[in-house]
Amino acid sequence: MTVYWLLLAFPAMMAVLFPEVKARHGVNLSQAAALSAFVATYTLLSLMRYQIGADWYAYDVMYHMAGNASLLEGAAITDPLFAILLWISAQLGTEMYPVNALCSLILAIGVVRVALQTREPWLAIAGAVPYLMIVVGLGYVRQAGAIGMILIAIASLERGNRVRTVVYLAIAAGLHSSAVSVLPFFGLALANRNKLQIFLLATAGSIAFYFLLARQFTYFETTYLDVDYESSGALVRIAMSVVASLLILVRWRSFAFPAHTRPIWLGFAASNIAAFVILGTIEASTAVDRLALYFAVVQVFVFGNIRELVGFARGFAPVLRLLVLALAVAVQLVWLVLATHAEAWVPYRWVLG
Repeated sequence: MTVYWLLLAFPAMMAVLFPEVKARHGVNLSQAAALSAFVATYTLLSLMRYQIGADWYAYDVMYHMAGNASLLEGAAITDPLFAILLWISAQLGTEMYPVNALCSLILAIGVVRVALQTREPWLAIAGAVPYLMIVVGLGYVRQAGAIGMILIAIASLERGNRVRTVVYLAIAAGLHSSAVSVLPFFGLALANRNKLQIFLLATAGSIAFYFLLARQFTYFETTYLDVDYESSGALVRIAMSVVASLLILVRWRSFAFPAHTRPIWLGFAASNIAAFVILGTIEASTAVDRLALYFAVVQVFVFGNIRELVGFARGFAPVLRLLVLALAVAVQLVWLVLATHAEAWVPYRWVLG
């Protein structure tokens, strides 16, 4: 359990020592080195983990299925890009370890890149550690990689790299087909109210849905919907995103959103509210819980801009910062000690142990 607390302690400490940056993307060389060290450490933890995560054995089955198939056959086992990664890993005989590390690396880079678009990047990262990076990143491998690519796409779009953004979204969908659920919000941001572009992007999105998500719907339906598969704690996790989302929606007129990604953050916030409402109407909470993970990234954006979103004066910033860090500690404590599936993460087991 110690490694998880150290993983949270580092960005928490940096959030106190190096709070607000003067401008978005405005970190100096020493902080850039610290961010790189954090990403490298997190990736190493993922690379060396052994039987960590509730889906460990499911991925182990996928790996061996891919190893006993041709490349084309292997690509049909699961989402295409992830299946190719499994097949390559199986041919090299490296087990799941490099695939785990790669998906965690993508997630960490995505979290850092979006955090750097906020006023308090270290606070944004600290808020992401307990659930997004520890639970999702070290457990739900495919979706972790997809979420990381979506975050990278958001950061890329904010810098005006539209072509790269589309490529990153395609990679996200290749890692986990359910990632196409975010395409409408990116479509609005990319089209920028241009009706022709909206039509073209809607057409491309429909095609992507058909080829990526529709063919996986039978699996999704039988796994999560037909069996009424429930996730304990789903209500609390989504409620946390709802609180962050309400801050965005309440302040949508007055808050200075990043220029190009405003529709995405507003869309994600609205989706969290919808997920919370839907959760109360169906029994298969796991289905809603897993899809809501894509929209839960609003927490990274909100934590990093918390003072401006709340509207507090600069003098209250230290108190507000400590409250956010206390919340992160509480979330991690509850997950590691009280959660139903905590034994899948605790204690941390590494491959050489």
